Amino acid sequence: MRNIRRLVAHEDLCVRLAQAAHPASGRPLFGTYRDLACFAAMLGFEQGRKPDLTDQPLELFVDSRIFERSETAVDVAYLIALADAKRVEALADTLEAEEEAISNFERYAAGGLAILQEWLDAEPSDPDGEKAVLTALAKGGYLATPENLDDALRNVVF
Repeated sequence: MRNIRRLVAHEDLCVRLAQAAHPASGRPLFGTYRDLACFAAMLGFEQGRKPDLTDQPLELFVDSRIFERSETAVDVAYLIALADAKRVEALADTLEAEEEAISNFERYAAGGLAILQEWLDAEPSDPDGEKAVLTALAKGGYLATPENLDDALRNVVF
């Protein structure tokens, strides 16, 4: 498997969500870039956001060795490939199928990162991003709307 790449334009977003320590918890919103990549790819897939990355400046998102250490992450990449292609050949043990799976994962991750940026832009008073993400997930019907968002935030781990 090759490295997972992302758009250069998403650098600040990725640092904000998966590297910068949250003031309350002391850790980033997403524990790793791999976690962020998987979440973004699933979000992009769910929302049908799969931009063309041809001729776009890309850089390393997740090293392949780190990505492959998580069976869940690899499963997510291939599950997205299968759901996108709607054919079992997407899971073939060939370099072509693997490249297509990783390319689609990267495209959906780019779409998901764009969605995350939109959510953060919609909540400019939330410098750390957790309220923006949880609010958008609740509005999208992915989470039950909590009575008290602050209480819910203490119980959520991304």
